[in-house]
Amino acid sequence: MSPLQAAIWYGLGSATELLDFLDVAYDALPDAIKAQVWRELSTSRPYGLKPQDKARAVYEHWQQIDVDKFIEGLILEQAQDAAIGKIGKKVGEASKLHNRPVGFQTGPAI
Repeated sequence: MSPLQAAIWYGLGSATELLDFLDVAYDALPDAIKAQVWRELSTSRPYGLKPQDKARAVYEHWQQIDVDKFIEGLILEQAQDAAIGKIGKKVGEASKLHNRPVGFQTGPAI
């Protein structure tokens, strides 16, 4: 892997972790706050809130975050990431063993 590819993967990983953190923080806000944010933005966001909407809500209402729910969410997120990483590693090993593309998503060429 070239240094540029490594930098791109590192950046993508960091961005994904930041979005996970933001989702956990937003989910730890009281339901009334989340409902208010949704009411304000639902007409302009028919497909759901964007990360910047969640970031603004967390920034404006950070004092009301349920700390226990936030910490629990972070722990669950880390456990999920670890499980996905282990599964991905095992799939990669099986792929090499059977000489198949990662994920077994394609068959032999016709």
